[in-house]
Amino acid sequence: MGEQFVQAKTAAIKVDVCKLDIISGGLIHYQMLRFCQNTRLAFLGRNTPTPLISDIFADVDATILEALCRKGTT
Repeated sequence: MGEQFVQAKTAAIKVDVCKLDIISGGLIHYQMLRFCQNTRLAFLGRNTPTPLISDIFADVDATILEALCRKGTT
């Protein structure tokens, strides 16, 4: 059950990361990812056993990095 909870929460974060693509300013986009989405992931990480989160978090980190590269390189 714990792994399903983590997967559901990280899926919601990934959806929200994609929603931020409408922001045109690169700096604002970065700040929204850093201070809003990444902190949600950090909170979950502090309160979840490591074996449940390592692979799932790597996927979310890749999604955030991809979003940063899309906006930061235009």
